[in-house]
Amino acid sequence: MNFGCFAANNATDVYLLAKTENTSELNKVENIDVVDSDGNTALCSAIKFNDVDAYNILKKAGANTEHKCVKKIPSEQYKTFLQKVGAANKSWSFLGMGKWAWATIGVGVAAAMGGGGGGGSDTSMASCDDYQYTDFSQCPAGYTLGSSCGTTEEIRYKCDRLISCPYENVECANGWVETGNTCQSGEILYKECEPDTCDGYNYVDTNECPAGYTVSDSCLSGSVTKYKCETPVTCLYNTTECTGAYVETGNTCQSGEILYKECEPLNCGLNATWSKSGCICNSGYQNWVSGVGCSLIPLSCGTYAYQNGTSCQCEPGYENWESGIGCSVIRVNTPNNVEIISHTTINSEVIGKTDRDGMSNNADIYIEAAAGVSNGNS
Repeated sequence: MNFGCFAANNATDVYLLAKTENTSELNKVENIDVVDSDGNTALCSAIKFNDVDAYNILKKAGANTEHKCVKKIPSEQYKTFLQKVGAANKSWSFLGMGKWAWATIGVGVAAAMGGGGGGGSDTSMASCDDYQYTDFSQCPAGYTLGSSCGTTEEIRYKCDRLISCPYENVECANGWVETGNTCQSGEILYKECEPDTCDGYNYVDTNECPAGYTVSDSCLSGSVTKYKCETPVTCLYNTTECTGAYVETGNTCQSGEILYKECEPLNCGLNATWSKSGCICNSGYQNWVSGVGCSLIPLSCGTYAYQNGTSCQCEPGYENWESGIGCSVIRVNTPNNVEIISHTTINSEVIGKTDRDGMSNNADIYIEAAAGVSNGNS
């Protein structure tokens, strides 16, 4: 016959099987390290209840003696308990066999005594030669009792059932670390993994970094990325106080524990520029006044010229400005070789005026220079 897996609901069910020495049903438990609501396995319960016999049975059945619940038991209590376990096991080993091996022999002797003569049991067990085990503690690591063969007086097993492990990882994935708890199923060693604590990585969002600092490193804790914020923020400003003729703009930047301020020169006003020595007037301007600026320097442009900004320009009809003199009249020879000594512009056409009688106040003849046509009074 072949037993299925016993569906233990929690550690209490498993512990009761061990406490009552019900190894047959205990062998069917799929997860011997199932925990109760307090996180204790059956083995941890046996330690807390000071139950040496149940502890030995659970240990031989493959219970994890390094489960994290074991580590939560006070060290002195656990040390005292292990001393009792050692003493109990020593008392059963005087003939080189443990308590449960003697119990198995006792069952066999009782079966032989109750079986009567004739060797009927031996005959019925002849087909069970491949079933070599009577207790799960005899199974190789990673296996437990599975298929069985025998009679009502004697049952033997094959260790052909893989131990069911509560862990799924052969190696812990990135972001996870080993707890130290392992479980072997067949030839595979499974490891218990828990999220990396990422000590020193105290932030789960880059926006949580303290003022003045930015992310310096990251660490994966399970599926959550944690950050370390130890790199000072890089600032565009490098002044902590605005001095001299500089004033604060109101813009600041904190780098680490230092607050930097943006500074700008005082307002020099119109036609002035800031220099290291203060506000200076631009070329062509003078008399800087704080908050106002500089005024235009008056120029002596001479005759037929006028000041335009910081330079002199000739009036219409004049050219060739010279400093201290002014501009000279534009002279043009017409097609009739009449010399124009002055002119003005009317409707974008040059109209020449010549003095025929030599009197500067008598404008006798007008010549349209562009066309070479003369008009006037005769």
